[in-house]
Amino acid sequence: MASRYKNPRICLVPSDELRVVVLRLSEASGESMASVCASLLEESVPVLREMLAAFDAINANSDRARELLNEYGSAMKVAIDDALRSTNQSELSLPAVDHRRKHHKERARRASGT
Repeated sequence: MASRYKNPRICLVPSDELRVVVLRLSEASGESMASVCASLLEESVPVLREMLAAFDAINANSDRARELLNEYGSAMKVAIDDALRSTNQSELSLPAVDHRRKHHKERARRASGT
């Protein structure tokens, strides 16, 4: 299916958590947020094709339709998790964030009354 646009767009509305992760990946890599999202989706194309086959089976009232949908839905989650893990903090040269340390400092500050 060809698009009449040179660079067709898709509007996404991410959760707050996903938006923050994509923003940090964007800042760290120097790529736009759209490029980061596109890269993650590109890595998921094989799984997306399998999901499409599962939906096609559902629409054709196949006996295995629900089983395929559950199977490929789980595979999609694994693929996205793997894609996000493949770009870890060490590859991005980001400082590790230790939320426990911040929490302990805040608790100590409150306890001392300062």
